Amino acid sequence: MSLSDTQRIEILILLVCGDKTRTQKQVCEIFNTKYPDRRVSQSTVSRIENKFREFGNVTDIPKSGRKRILDDEQKLYILLDIQDNPHKPTRQVAADNDVSKTSMLRLLKNEKYRPYKIHLVQELNDDNPDCRLEFCEIMANRCQDNPLFIKKTFFFLMKQHSYWSTENPHWTMEANTQYPEKVNVWAGILNSQITGPYFFDGTLTGARYLDLLQHFLVPELRILFPDDDNPNEIDRNIWFQQDGVAPHFSLE
Repeated sequence: MSLSDTQRIEILILLVCGDKTRTQKQVCEIFNTKYPDRRVSQSTVSRIENKFREFGNVTDIPKSGRKRILDDEQKLYILLDIQDNPHKPTRQVAADNDVSKTSMLRLLKNEKYRPYKIHLVQELNDDNPDCRLEFCEIMANRCQDNPLFIKKTFFFLMKQHSYWSTENPHWTMEANTQYPEKVNVWAGILNSQITGPYFFDGTLTGARYLDLLQHFLVPELRILFPDDDNPNEIDRNIWFQQDGVAPHFSLE
């Protein structure tokens, strides 16, 4: 989204207010605090100031289309814009500098810039190392007893992020593990065989969990692990362990 003429004039006023002159960096900080949804970079402030000094106004001249061939000044502004905010979407960078996205991406490629992807890491608390060690010790002991593993997990959808730079910044971000939207999937690993996956339609409830047991899991176990004396029943040595979540003890 482009700046309005009023916002551009406000930037000029912030640059020179009475006898006080501010730096472009100071103007960016003040403006971005007031307009957090419409942040500007130092290159944007510089471009507005230069336009006013050259033409006496800040209004954009109507053009038939965005430039596909960039001059040296435009290249400099784009690179400064990227350096000021490497997370800024390329579409917005192109719009702010009034150039085509294709030309801007070509410039970044020629300057050896690459869109490095973020690596999400789990948020850790002070007691996490002790908890992890305790978990490893418990699981190591269980593995010696050759247990059957039936666990549950979540698959999260995360928005794609990029960091434009000439070198890999090894960018990471702590991600809360329970807040994004999720798809509920059940799968079981019994000995060397995989059962599932089974996708729940919506939030897991007692009725949907019962449907999983009656119409999916029990028939699957009858086929995979039939009882020696009664092939139509599940092997009596198989136990299905549940925890204390609400759907597991629902009265539905």
